[in-house]
Amino acid sequence: MKALFTFLTLLCLFVFAEAEEIEAANRAELFTLHGVAAEVSRSRGAVVVEVGEGEHRLAVWLQDHRGGYGIVLIDPDDGETSFHEMPFSTWDSPFAVLYSKQGYLYSLFGHHFVEFDPRSGEFTHVESSDDRVAMWMTEGDDGVIWAGNYPDAHMVSFDPDTREYTDYGPVNSENWPQYPRALATDASGWVYTMIGFTRNHLLALEPRTGEVREMVDEDDRVGGNVTLWRGKDGKVYARMPEEEAPWLQLSDGRVTVLEGAPPVERAREISDNQGAFFGELPDGREITRLDLPEGWLEVSRDGEETRRVDFDYPSDGSWIYTLALGPDGRIYGSTGHPLRFFAYEPGRDSFWDTDVRGGHINVMTVQAGKLYGAIYTQGVLIEYEPGREGTADAPNPRRLASAGDILLRPHDLLAHSDGRHVIQVGTPGYGRTGGGMMVYDAESEEAEVYGHTDLIEHHSTKALAELPDGNLVGGTTTQPGTGGERIAEECLLYIMEWPSLEIVHKEAILPGVQEIRELLVGPDDLVYGLDNEGTFFVFDWRARELVHTEALSPEYGRVTGGQAPRVWRLGPNGVIYALFREAVVRIEPGTFAHRKLADTPVEVNCGVALHRGRLYFTSGSHLWSYTIPELQ
Repeated sequence: MKALFTFLTLLCLFVFAEAEEIEAANRAELFTLHGVAAEVSRSRGAVVVEVGEGEHRLAVWLQDHRGGYGIVLIDPDDGETSFHEMPFSTWDSPFAVLYSKQGYLYSLFGHHFVEFDPRSGEFTHVESSDDRVAMWMTEGDDGVIWAGNYPDAHMVSFDPDTREYTDYGPVNSENWPQYPRALATDASGWVYTMIGFTRNHLLALEPRTGEVREMVDEDDRVGGNVTLWRGKDGKVYARMPEEEAPWLQLSDGRVTVLEGAPPVERAREISDNQGAFFGELPDGREITRLDLPEGWLEVSRDGEETRRVDFDYPSDGSWIYTLALGPDGRIYGSTGHPLRFFAYEPGRDSFWDTDVRGGHINVMTVQAGKLYGAIYTQGVLIEYEPGREGTADAPNPRRLASAGDILLRPHDLLAHSDGRHVIQVGTPGYGRTGGGMMVYDAESEEAEVYGHTDLIEHHSTKALAELPDGNLVGGTTTQPGTGGERIAEECLLYIMEWPSLEIVHKEAILPGVQEIRELLVGPDDLVYGLDNEGTFFVFDWRARELVHTEALSPEYGRVTGGQAPRVWRLGPNGVIYALFREAVVRIEPGTFAHRKLADTPVEVNCGVALHRGRLYFTSGSHLWSYTIPELQ
């Protein structure tokens, strides 16, 4: 009897286990990989290098959705290439590159200092770094390579002869990230750096003693970038951002104020930021243009005779930053660095993409049959008309307006139900605190831009939704612009009258929380939201009352969504479908009940578009979808 009971127990366990496996397999079959949206990469610095006696190549640091993944050497004569994979993997990529007098390429990113020898095609030195990434690099008279690093302002050096790597530690410390965006050495060996952006600084390091000197008074520190470069006389020249600021001469760790402009020209150095392009060839020709996404370059002599050279390179595609359902039933999106505006056609299971200038479209929306997008940087608003062929005189997409530093990084884009207005919100320019709002009128084609002092001082709006009465509800973030100083202590939920933009209610409904990431008005007219820690909340806007809060991350994992979250949609059945990093979740308005529909086969990065019962989302450069069984 006991043996029979044991057998039946094991049989039941086997049946249950098999049933769970079948159910898991069925759930997995609901996910579809549609492919890479745009199989392109971005240059993070391009330099003509010597690979042998009289032989030169264009060396390009490559970045795709994986980060900086390698260097490609391109023959400017025939387009032949060789690819050299990074000896470490990282999501990071170069922000500064240098080609030394000894013929080596250098960068520091992803917590690794790296040296590449184009002649051997090998990475000849890799060193772990305490600080994350170099913002600028320079070479001293003694051949020592210097890097100033973000976010903690570590100054590091590498001696190519002794192979000694030295970290001098932070040269400055503040309660905001440090950007050493310029670096230079003088003839005596002192190293100078400019640090931006919130309140810039000018500092000097004496490598032999480790002494750090401040080159400007505290009262002279303002927002922006200091100009800094080495002159041909071996001295360093700097200028503060103010329009009337005098030039400073730096030498031996001392400052001399000049009455006019520097008396010498800038010394040439093959060093720059991630946009570096040094195309001069020693035979008098010059590589005048590089189009890495399309795979071609142009070589000219004396600016007259120009020849196009095509080449190939390996890429796993650029990172996708946003998705939206277009008015024509296609899934639209944007990659970043480079920005490729793309569309996926579900019926044909095919992609197309086109070049758009900018960093990346962070968010999209549809108004009156047209698709609108907001671009990082400068909050550039674009408009796309499905079905219309673009021309040189009438491009499609076309640029409409820019918010500048008031709204540099877009976080949400709302099409108002009045059928004519598109409202953009986001965080401000580098070093600034408090983001703005752009209101674009599609009928008059005019845009109005409002700063944070017109809205809520020191806050930026991360999420925006329209209430049933046409007014707006917004959720803020205390996060400043990149490199800026956080001033507000906690985020706010606010109600804004439309179209006066008067804020009639604001409240810290989630004490101590720094960011409201998502807002959505449910079929019950309640406001549903998510914060940056995965807390789900419900707000009754009429009663001005928080009616529900619940932590979802412990059950479903981390929140996702990138720079413009948009990770949930209201289904045609009145149910909210939400994406977490590794789960699809169903939320029931009214009861606030929720449950996991499925574990995702990949990490979810952004989304989200809901079309014909499929929830579209992205992972890196790839487009995926999940078929929602109850909507079939």
